[in-house]
Amino acid sequence: MNYLSDSAVKALKPKKSRYYKSVGGNLLVAVYPSGKKVFFYEYKDKATLKTKRQKIGEYGVISLSEERAKTNEFKTYLATGTKKGEFNAVFADFMAQKMSSITPKYKARIDFYFRRYFSPKFGNLEIKEITRFMVLDAIKPYILGANHESVKKCIGVLNALFKYALTFGYVEHNIIADIDAKALMPKRHVKHRATLTDEAQVANLLKNICEYNGNLEVRICALIGILTALRSVNFKNAKWCEIDLTNKSWKIKAENMKNRKAFALTLSRQSAEILQIWQSIAPKSEFVFPSFRSLNMPLSENTLRAMLRNLGYSNDELTPHGFRAMFSTICNERRDLHGISPDIIEFCLAHSETDKVKDAYNHAKFEASKAKMWQWWADYLQGLYDYTEFLKKGV
Repeated sequence: MNYLSDSAVKALKPKKSRYYKSVGGNLLVAVYPSGKKVFFYEYKDKATLKTKRQKIGEYGVISLSEERAKTNEFKTYLATGTKKGEFNAVFADFMAQKMSSITPKYKARIDFYFRRYFSPKFGNLEIKEITRFMVLDAIKPYILGANHESVKKCIGVLNALFKYALTFGYVEHNIIADIDAKALMPKRHVKHRATLTDEAQVANLLKNICEYNGNLEVRICALIGILTALRSVNFKNAKWCEIDLTNKSWKIKAENMKNRKAFALTLSRQSAEILQIWQSIAPKSEFVFPSFRSLNMPLSENTLRAMLRNLGYSNDELTPHGFRAMFSTICNERRDLHGISPDIIEFCLAHSETDKVKDAYNHAKFEASKAKMWQWWADYLQGLYDYTEFLKKGV
């Protein structure tokens, strides 16, 4: 049979509407008005006896030879119920499609897990030949180690990979579903985030930050971190374009949030006042708190940690992330004073609702209650120690 050559496929011109051209052997190429060309395999479904088309891939993304290889895989799938696919190749497809929207940092972490745990053991094996005992054997040395959370996360991604492989016909069963990650790990004592919750200690912290014999920017950054209870990555990486001081709003894009959901924060009166003063004297940068080394970079978290260490707080006593735990604990313990529900406190911390349906309805709601919570928190802290005085005195 004569197959359409690569040059012939390349020469196909778009028309006003989509059309199909036979490549040979039940292979078709669809040419769209935009010029995009997509390969399809046409076959008759055994159950319904209807003619169907299976998308193989886009020309330019895959070559003609790759398209034919993928077509042969699909033919094998039709005949046997499973496709051929090495573990590493299926993993690469999974990352390119299913995990395409994750951050580069998370993608690098997943790549590291797979290179460390699985690729050396069975990366070149057919994925359908891998058993759960092979997986357990691969991670056994690390189960006995201390980094159990990494093993759990790795198994979670592996479970998603095998779900993907099952969906696309590379395996007949998700073997990872048979592995109970919790049963593998010994029960560990939960270590809570280092923070301060005693009123005298919190008042002393605010006093220490305001009187710190160090850079003003670091002091203001720490205060904003405490007042907003944002994750440190969000308040230290803040950009002026996110903040509307006139309307006292701070809007953070979804890609910058841990849960990948846009977050809106209503600034308390004190937070807005501090930021207004800082904006008038801050170095000219897109970042609210630029690095000392370059105005094109945000302040390093190590700089905040160094301030806390210089003030005498050890890692076991307080970290920048501990500001969130301080907010959560104190606000929950004093609900009789502010009358705001624990759900609102969680929304202020940008924690996602576990019930996905409920979460969809709650999105962008309760802004007034959240604003009330942040204002109560700012007033409560000011009642312990007036952290605005050092700014009013001309810093």
